[in-house]
Amino acid sequence: MKSGIIVPVLFVITLVAFSGCTGTQNPPATAPDQGTVTTTAPNQSVLELVSAPPTDAVPDYKMVAVDVGEKDSLGNIPVIFQGGTGQNYIREIDVTLYRSDGETESFVLGTTKGAQVSLNGTKQTDRVVIYVSMDTGRSFKIVDVTRD
Repeated sequence: MKSGIIVPVLFVITLVAFSGCTGTQNPPATAPDQGTVTTTAPNQSVLELVSAPPTDAVPDYKMVAVDVGEKDSLGNIPVIFQGGTGQNYIREIDVTLYRSDGETESFVLGTTKGAQVSLNGTKQTDRVVIYVSMDTGRSFKIVDVTRD
């Protein structure tokens, strides 16, 4: 009698295990490419706080490094230009901070090795995006990170 119940139960369990979702999935939302923003605008989309890896391939001879440090307990984020083989080709370094409270702030970082700025972030997750403009007029996004 027990084997008569076990076989149908195992059959139902097997069907459930092998059944799959036939619906479609929506692609994940990505952050818009903002470039340099010079205005402060409250209530920006939360999507701006999602970082994306740099998408621009910088030629080796124009490589530079800009470090975005860890956020301190007050929400300050240090940004330091470390130089690189391409530092003589840089026209401008644009740093944009997307704060979790919806405000956006932009800064121009100096092009001398060691130049730094301290960003006034929040105590929640903030996003830092850095573009480097070269003497040719071309810009490269080299940093896109979030800091908690």
